[in-house]
Amino acid sequence: VAGLGALSENAAAAARAAGARAEVLSGAVTADVAEVAAYLDDACARAKAAATREGRPVFLVAGGEPTVALPPDPGRGGRAHQLALLVAERIRGRGGVAVLAAGSDGIDGTSRGAGAVVTGETWEAIAAAGIDPARAVARADADPALAAAEAQIVTGHTGVNYADLMVVCARP
Repeated sequence: VAGLGALSENAAAAARAAGARAEVLSGAVTADVAEVAAYLDDACARAKAAATREGRPVFLVAGGEPTVALPPDPGRGGRAHQLALLVAERIRGRGGVAVLAAGSDGIDGTSRGAGAVVTGETWEAIAAAGIDPARAVARADADPALAAAEAQIVTGHTGVNYADLMVVCARP
């Protein structure tokens, strides 16, 4: 998809312009969100090791449309929100990494936002706000959980729909 390639390349170019090393990961990401969360967790580890070795931020960029199997009575959210919440669980307690998962159209499923940026502190921030993050995952109710942690990205409709953008950022 030309639009997806441009979206990923432009994100990487912006990181490079800021002095970071940035790489676009090959292939469109289309697996289940749990598999993609594991993929991004691994990317976090690789990016953190490279950032530490190089002494500068490292960005790994991917795009695609992961899938999510909804429970019988789903909450509010979409695939990017669910992915972000699953990544938050996987990277909890880890410093120096952040992951963005967002829809290029600005609206993710039934949520109020395009997606979220999560860090190693997001999972605990959700719990501190009085929301059980594990229950939010099980109910596919990521929108209120990520909003409570102030991790949500709200842009409104963008007028484009290339796919979802996923960006791993690690600092030394």
